Amino acid sequence: MKIVAQRTGLSPHVVRAWEKRYGAVEPDRSGTNRRLYSDSDIARLKLLYRLTQAGHSIGQIGRLSTEQLRELTEQSHGRESDLRYVLNSDQLEKDRNEREDETQSALKLHLAAALEACRRMDQPKLEGVLDSAILRLGYSGLIERLAGPLITAIGEEWHQGRMTVAQEHAATVTIRAYIEKHVRQYPVSGGEPTIVITTPAGQIHELGAVLATAVARKAGWNVIYLGPSLPAAEIVGAVVQSGATALALSISFPADDPNLAAELQTIRQLAGDQLAVFAGGRSAQAYADTLQESNIAIISDLSSLRETLLALRGH
Repeated sequence: MKIVAQRTGLSPHVVRAWEKRYGAVEPDRSGTNRRLYSDSDIARLKLLYRLTQAGHSIGQIGRLSTEQLRELTEQSHGRESDLRYVLNSDQLEKDRNEREDETQSALKLHLAAALEACRRMDQPKLEGVLDSAILRLGYSGLIERLAGPLITAIGEEWHQGRMTVAQEHAATVTIRAYIEKHVRQYPVSGGEPTIVITTPAGQIHELGAVLATAVARKAGWNVIYLGPSLPAAEIVGAVVQSGATALALSISFPADDPNLAAELQTIRQLAGDQLAVFAGGRSAQAYADTLQESNIAIISDLSSLRETLLALRGH
């Protein structure tokens, strides 16, 4: 699965969802029931990814034959030679790598400048860094590639005593206000599926949940954001009352809460098995065993959250 994800650009969550929901591929199985993907499966997943990026719904194209997918791609993007260039060209890969190297260099500079502004509590300077990043990366890039690593770095500096509570609060207020201002460009029209986003009881840091809210809004979801540290019954009550089809939990601090395991188990017990529940944040892995036992998927980063939400929507 790791190799498939690397070669297609799709996350394991999306590959599994497309396979289960839409029959996109039917991989063989090993003697231990592990998926075995062929080169043709990978080529097919690349075609599907290309077409969904072009605006086609996976729900409409997932069961088409590979030949039909190729024809549809040619209709959308030109001659077969163009498709071969898109999928296989060494030159394209080289160009992509060069652009990514440039972006990574810019990200390091942005992150360093943002952290320095946070240490100085220079909120106008931090806003300026965010402005520069959004122009280069776009809104999704800002959220997933800069803001996510930035809040992780802020949390680690605070936890290790290199940043005061006042510095952390000043940074959090500025980042949150900036994100909320720009997310308004993605209004809710009324037909979107609903997701509830919050942090479980005892989880006091909410900026990761705020970032998840921005990702979900841009992915076309109606978001009900409940704020931090809610008991299990209140969380599930909000899911039931709103008719939500998904629940996202942010777990950032603390990483050793003895009460959190029971809260997570209660959430799943009250919600039932049908609700899609995800957990992410820098401390989510600390509760991996409980999350797995509670059938709560761990989302590794904001990009994976976006892909998972788009897959649930059938895009």
